[in-house]
Amino acid sequence: MNRTKPKKFSVLNVETLIIALSVITLTSMAAPLANSQETNTLDSLTFQAFSQVANVYALGGQAPALVDELNKALSLLQESRVSQSSGNVTQATALESEARSLISDVLARAPSAAHQASVESSNKIIYTVATIPIIVAISTICFYAVLRSWSRYERAKLFELRIVEKENA
Repeated sequence: MNRTKPKKFSVLNVETLIIALSVITLTSMAAPLANSQETNTLDSLTFQAFSQVANVYALGGQAPALVDELNKALSLLQESRVSQSSGNVTQATALESEARSLISDVLARAPSAAHQASVESSNKIIYTVATIPIIVAISTICFYAVLRSWSRYERAKLFELRIVEKENA
């Protein structure tokens, strides 16, 4: 039997092959990873903006302009992803930058809206607490006036009964 010896790869060839494969793998992963990180950053900015707007509403405020801007930004992000999937990278980049500017604007304006909501909420609490004693005082005075009127009415009725009794007697 004629046995052929298997060819041994030299250590240099194996190392070169491993390095080449790792470079190719890293290069192919680098472009989507960079785009993915940018998308993750944009998604996290969007989440922060929605959290801050939700905080405004939780404090009792209203921020419809901020909600509209966030909705526009989400619409632009959706259009950007559609453009990117269809291969139009320049339009996708332009849409993403416009969405990023809208989100940044919301992030910049949300703290002042939250502060305003907090002030309005405090004012409502102060107004409510201040009006409770006034309402109690007014209702007490009304009750006292009705009670006095009723007692006068009862005295007048009793007086009429006495007069009638004296006339009949």
